Amino acid sequence: MSDPSYPAYVHQMLAQARAEMLEPGHEPDAAALCFDVLVLFPDCRPAEDLLHEIIHQPMLIRAMRRMLSRAIEEWDDRPWRQPYRLGRAFTFFTSWDALTLDDPDGFTLDPDDEDSVFAEDVRELLSAGRWQLLQASLMGQEAAAEMAWRLFQEARQRADDAAPTVVWAAQQYAECGYFAEAVDLLEELLAAQPGAAQARRLWVEVRWWRDNQQRLPWIPPPTAEPGSRWRRVMAQRDAEFAADPDAFDVPLPYVPPNVDELPDDFELPPLTPEGLKTAVSAATPALPPPEPETGPVDWSYLEQLETGDIDVARLPAWARRLLQEVSQDTEQYRWMTQILLEQFSNRLDEEE
Repeated sequence: MSDPSYPAYVHQMLAQARAEMLEPGHEPDAAALCFDVLVLFPDCRPAEDLLHEIIHQPMLIRAMRRMLSRAIEEWDDRPWRQPYRLGRAFTFFTSWDALTLDDPDGFTLDPDDEDSVFAEDVRELLSAGRWQLLQASLMGQEAAAEMAWRLFQEARQRADDAAPTVVWAAQQYAECGYFAEAVDLLEELLAAQPGAAQARRLWVEVRWWRDNQQRLPWIPPPTAEPGSRWRRVMAQRDAEFAADPDAFDVPLPYVPPNVDELPDDFELPPLTPEGLKTAVSAATPALPPPEPETGPVDWSYLEQLETGDIDVARLPAWARRLLQEVSQDTEQYRWMTQILLEQFSNRLDEEE
């Protein structure tokens, strides 16, 4: 029964979203309609519930896992890889793109485009901030994440209109999986400009991702000791790594912004001293990983890969025959075993 507390057009939008959800490949369009409803009614429970249904569509789960696995292995549990994984998922799934927003004067929000709407000094700060954020996302450089925030804040303060600057920066954060930072930027803007429509639309979406990132069925749950699974699997697969795993844990050096590519009147701010960060980290209790839930994906297969304790006898006969054909090639056998375990980890396959 329709909820009478919402106008008829809301029910029409949700009905259209449900129809889109049932069309393979249209799940992002269905979610976009739900987010449009949440812009108008932020506490709309029917829209929230439908979003939950959308992300649990079997074909979407398979597609998202397949796309993400092309960028990062599901067994890679290093700390900075989870935001990267989330950012890739956001990029694959969202229909939002600040770079394609219509501008009546033909300008673009891309700071690297000659037709950018931003002034030169703002463009330089945004471009430098983006590269710092990518360094944080791809290499786990906390210093780069801190510097990116300061560069984006400086760009916001210098901009004639803060809205395009913040919207663009917030999208960069979301695409790197830093949803909390994206929400903070947008809420600060919306407090000053509550009528900034594009900012509010993006805020609704990244806020949902921030609040639901632990519930996404295609994202592996975090491990109790981040990085431990990656080290064990790598030790099985790479003799050089197994001989000296600590050598592979040494991070690449942090690369600060090139001051020659920043505004002449801007000085790089000092970073937070390591001692202070260590003291804060030591005083802040670590949150335990969430309790595992019975969902559409059986993530226990990752533990099998980690320990090497794989019972191929439980696989179907055709899968065992396939493994037998490649049993003489260790690398091929290991790769095929992982592919099969990953495929059969979709619990919904058992129901179909």
